[in-house]
Amino acid sequence: MPPLRLPKKGKAKAKAAPIDFTSLQTALQSQLDFDGWIEEGVQQEEQGERYQFGTKAQRHYTNAVIAFRCAASLNPTSFDALYNSARITQQLASDHLAAPECYNALEEAVASYRQALTLATTEEERIDALFNLAQACVELQEMGDAGATGKKEASRLMEARELFAEVERLQTAAMEKVFGSGSSGGEEEDDEGMDEAEGSRAGSEAGVQMGEATEGRIVTPQLVLDTILEGFEVDLALYSTPSIDAESLTTLASSAHAALQRAFTLRQQHLAASSPAVDLSLSLAQLSFSSTCSSHLPSTAPLLLTPEAQRALYTTLLPLHPRNPSLLSSYADHLLDSLPLTPDASSTLQQATTAYTTVYALLCDRFTPQKDLPAHAVPALLSSNLVARSSLLLLQDHLDNPTPTTLLEAQKLALEAVAITGSGVTISLDSAGGLSAKATAGRKDWSTIKALREAWFQLVRIRLRVDGAEGQARALGEAWGKATGRSVSVDLQWCVDEVYRDDKVWEASQGAEEALWRGLVGV
Repeated sequence: MPPLRLPKKGKAKAKAAPIDFTSLQTALQSQLDFDGWIEEGVQQEEQGERYQFGTKAQRHYTNAVIAFRCAASLNPTSFDALYNSARITQQLASDHLAAPECYNALEEAVASYRQALTLATTEEERIDALFNLAQACVELQEMGDAGATGKKEASRLMEARELFAEVERLQTAAMEKVFGSGSSGGEEEDDEGMDEAEGSRAGSEAGVQMGEATEGRIVTPQLVLDTILEGFEVDLALYSTPSIDAESLTTLASSAHAALQRAFTLRQQHLAASSPAVDLSLSLAQLSFSSTCSSHLPSTAPLLLTPEAQRALYTTLLPLHPRNPSLLSSYADHLLDSLPLTPDASSTLQQATTAYTTVYALLCDRFTPQKDLPAHAVPALLSSNLVARSSLLLLQDHLDNPTPTTLLEAQKLALEAVAITGSGVTISLDSAGGLSAKATAGRKDWSTIKALREAWFQLVRIRLRVDGAEGQARALGEAWGKATGRSVSVDLQWCVDEVYRDDKVWEASQGAEEALWRGLVGV
C-alpha cells in the first residue's frame, strides 16, 4: 500500500501585526477599519469576561475601550462605538480601578453616554443610553459621598431621578405596544424575549448593562419594573441626604410611595404568574420604604407598614427565602433600627447576630454560590458582614456590663474583616496587645479599599474602647496612610461624619465614643 499522501499546505496568511494598546494614538497605527475595530472591541471584552477580575481582565477591558474609541474616531456618528466605550469604561470604574481613577473614569463614561444620546436614532438606543447614564450618575454620587475623590459638586441624584423617570416613560410606551395597558398572563408567551432582554438590561448589582445596544429586544413588564425600582431607590437615597429640606422630604416620600404603587400595579396587571423573586423584591422595597419614609406620610397611606407589620412581613418571608442574603441582612438591620438601647436588648442582638452569621455562611458556600453575585464582589461583602457582627459586640459591650471577652471577640472579627478583603494589608497583634500593619501586593479597586477602610476603622474603634488604647488607635490610624496611600485625616474625619455619627454604638455610648473620636481626629 502506498504511503498516505497529505495535501500540500498552502502559503500561510500573513499574521496580523499586534495592536499597541498603550494609547488611542498607538492603537490607531494598526490601520484597522471601522468594522475591524468594532470586532476587536467585542473580542477584547469577551476576553475580559473570561477572566472576570484581576490584572488580565482589566487589561482586556481597557483594550476594549480603546478599540471602541478607535472605531468612534473613524466614524464619529456611530452610536454603537461611543455607547460601548462608555459602557465598558463604567465597568472598569465599578469593578477594577482604584480611587480617584475610578471616579475620573466614571466621569468619562457619563460624558460619553451624553454624547451617545445625541447620536441615538431609535427609541431602543435612547433607552439604553439613558438607563446607563442614570446608573452612572448614581454611582458617581455614591463614590463622591464615600470619599473616592476630594471633588465637591452638586448632587447627581436629582439628575438620575429625572433620567429614570424618562426611561420608565419610554419603556412603558414600548411595553404597552406589545402587552397592552392592563392585560395579564402574557409572561409565558414571551419567555424567550424576557431572557434576551434581561441579559442585556437587568444587569448585576454593579449596575452595568452587558448587552449590545443594537440588539432587538422586547420591552417586557419585568424591565419596566426594574426601572421603577431603580428610580424608587434614588428617591430613598435623596430622602436620606442630610441637606434635604422638609418640603423636599415630603415630596420625595410621596414620589417613592407613587413609584411603589406603580410597581405593585404592574405586578398585578402584567406579572400575574407566580414569581417568588418578583414578590421578594417588591416586599423588600416596601419594607425599606416603610422604615425610611413613614414620618412624612399619613399613617393610613397604602403600602406603608407599621413596625409591627414590618416584623410580621419578615416573619412570613424568612421561611420562604431562607438562603437569601439580602433578606437576612435587611432583617438584621431592621432589628438594630428598632432596638431599644436597654440592657434587656440581648435577645434582639442575638437574633441579629444569627442573621448576619447565616449570611456569612451563605456567601462562603462555594458549592451553591449566590446567583447573580460575581465572585470578585464576595470578599468586600464578607468583610462588611464581619464588621457588622463586630459592631453588634461593641453595642453589647455598651449595653451590658463590659467584659474583656466581648471586646476581644469584636477585635478578632475586625482583624478578620481586614484580612478577608484581599487588599494585601495585614495587621498582626503581639502578645502585649500591640498592633502592627504591613501592605503587600493585593487588590486596590475602590470596592476593596472601601471595605478595607470600614474594617480598619472598626479596629480603631475597638482600640479606642479598650482602656488606655488611644495611643495604639492613633498609631493604627496613621498606619492607614502608609498602607493605602490615602490621607488618614480625611478618612478618619469621613468615619466620624458619615459612619459613626448616626449608628447605634455611637448612640449607646452616650457621648463617650464621640469624645474619643474627636480627640483622635483633633477636632
